[in-house]
Amino acid sequence: GVLFRSAPWIPADNEDLYYSDGTETFQVTLRAPDERLESFAVAPDAPVVFYQTTRNTDRWLFPIDLRQRFLGRTFGIPTAHPGVTEFAFSADGSKVAWVLDGRLNFMDIGATTEVHRDLGSAADIRNLFMNPSGTRLFFNGLITAPMLNSRALFSLSTAGGSLPQQITPTVAPADSTGPVNYLARDEGRLYYSVSDASGSRHMGVDPDIPGTEFTVLDGTTTSVSMRQFTQDETVFWGGRVAPREDFASVLVGNPGTPTLLTADTPNGTIWGAEMTADGSRFYYARADFNQQNSRLYSVDPAAPVSVPIAIPPVASLHGITSFSLAPGGENLVYATNDQVIAPGVPATGLGKVYYVYLSNPGISHPVKQ
Repeated sequence: GVLFRSAPWIPADNEDLYYSDGTETFQVTLRAPDERLESFAVAPDAPVVFYQTTRNTDRWLFPIDLRQRFLGRTFGIPTAHPGVTEFAFSADGSKVAWVLDGRLNFMDIGATTEVHRDLGSAADIRNLFMNPSGTRLFFNGLITAPMLNSRALFSLSTAGGSLPQQITPTVAPADSTGPVNYLARDEGRLYYSVSDASGSRHMGVDPDIPGTEFTVLDGTTTSVSMRQFTQDETVFWGGRVAPREDFASVLVGNPGTPTLLTADTPNGTIWGAEMTADGSRFYYARADFNQQNSRLYSVDPAAPVSVPIAIPPVASLHGITSFSLAPGGENLVYATNDQVIAPGVPATGLGKVYYVYLSNPGISHPVKQ
């Protein structure tokens, strides 16, 4: 199935979240009239969605199990601005941690008897990250004013009764430690970044053995974001903005070796990018020099040549504005914006969503018209 945001009219304050499995489409979110949908995240191993809304400038957090349509609950009621500022959840969505009114909370909503724990003050916590089983939290700490940059990463057991453990070295006050980018499946390696005056470096560390940090990619010479890892965890891929917008794959090493994947297409905006789990194919949508006519491309990372995907012509000035690849890589969903331009009237668009089987991309199947 596919999740997408849609509004019956402009402005975007009217947006709601919808789910479609190709035969049925239903609205996922339930909002009060003065409530705005801000963001959503999906558990990787279960059809569970967490979404945040803003009501009277305060943030609320809701869970939804798509098998039950609606759980009818929220994680605490904000009593002070800004409400729920951080949250993280386990791979199956049964465990969740969140920051509300200055406290770090944890709940096991999948337990026979629901468990709720107060894990302490959240005054020095940023960028919550939970391991897949929900037994451990990671976060940025040692927050320094006035830039609110973090000087180290910490871990904390969700069982309660313990103190946070520092897992990365403390950087200089003017430098910054980034959030967790990725945790290996065996949890023996955690990846993050460190920034200083010379640039940014991707780092790795064993979170159970402080002092084991190593350089994954020296971004001071080659800057590539860490978007996602392949299934065997030997390669990650991400984007760069200089000397122009491009994407690259990086073979993990000390330091790693980057390979550009999008260098042979025009210097237009890249509206989306995805790689198959096994790293065998890379897909991206890129506009032309005029930021129009965005097309989908397929790339073999072993021999990077961008090949246009022959989907049906898109009746839109902008072309393909976003897309999402299925977990198995067999099909993808893409969106278009059929812009309507009239004299003296702001340009508006009618968003349409389709999916195609990559084995037969010449036929598009509508999801939303």
